[in-house]
Amino acid sequence: MHIEIAIDCDDADRMVEFWTAALGYESRGAFEQYRAITDPTGEGPKILFQQLPSGERTPGKNSIHLDMHVADVAAEVARLIALGASQLHTIEVEDSLWVTMTDIEGNQFCVCRLHG
Repeated sequence: MHIEIAIDCDDADRMVEFWTAALGYESRGAFEQYRAITDPTGEGPKILFQQLPSGERTPGKNSIHLDMHVADVAAEVARLIALGASQLHTIEVEDSLWVTMTDIEGNQFCVCRLHG
């Protein structure tokens, strides 16, 4: 398993510019509304910025959440539910799969299919 930090934002390109400079990270490209940056040393977590349309941030939803990348999404979701997490919804697009969940205090996080 590896962890990514995902940040909902209004301007993903501006956030990439700020955080690459602030952390010494490198931009790793864009896909649709997503932008990624990584630590060139490989020590820090990948940070993913998700640009949301204006006014579409979910009230009460944390703007920063963890993405857990695992080989077996279904097994991990079941394990987390047994620990007290709740499943909100599942999204599958092309070869990507992620399940949005909440922890025991209602904070959202995602369990994602591990790639390569």
